[in-house]
Amino acid sequence: MNEENNDRAINLEKKKLSELIKEDLYRLSSLPEEQKNKINEDVKKMISYYNNLTDKVEERRIKLTNSSWQKMTIMVATLNLLYLTHIPNKILYPIILIFVVNFVFEIAKLIEYHFQSKFVYPFNKSGFGNKWKWFYYGNEYITNINTNPFINKPDDTKDIENYIKGLHVFLSKYSNETIDDELADNIQQLYLLQVHNYYKNKFYLRLNRYDLYIIITSIIVILLYIIIIVIK
Repeated sequence: MNEENNDRAINLEKKKLSELIKEDLYRLSSLPEEQKNKINEDVKKMISYYNNLTDKVEERRIKLTNSSWQKMTIMVATLNLLYLTHIPNKILYPIILIFVVNFVFEIAKLIEYHFQSKFVYPFNKSGFGNKWKWFYYGNEYITNINTNPFINKPDDTKDIENYIKGLHVFLSKYSNETIDDELADNIQQLYLLQVHNYYKNKFYLRLNRYDLYIIITSIIVILLYIIIIVIK
């Protein structure tokens, strides 16, 4: 019963928030035409700005993961060379320990990157994201097109049909779009991109911390190793 009441309370709160946003959008549509056009042009510029900003952050995230693969490859090759050169164990062991630390954190970084890529953003289910002009989720026919490359389809009539129906919806919405509709969709898209950029920056900073963890842990491991050697 408590869970049911909680669900009702949550749904009621969501409904209130949705009504609040609708009121905000209505006030936006009540602005003078010239002001709406001016805001709309500014919003378009900001959309482009956030797209470029997020692309740059995403490039840095990808570089971090590429760097992890490169480091692990180099470490494996280095370990093999060290083994073949028969260097003293007192030198080999701390190197192996440091490489193990690196491997653990680099793999952890790659795993987190994978989970970040699968992350479901709150705007996907908010009711105020994925507008038809900006996301394929806004067009139900696009989402019905098969994208599985492993399914051999002798007849792709259904996909062609969904594609054409989706195009019809797209063209219809464009032809019926008013400045009020465009402004409302664009502003929601701008806010979505702002939130998306926030996530991407936080994701990047989380991945970037793994290098700090490697340095700190490596120093601790080396100090402990030195202490053990001295005691012996």
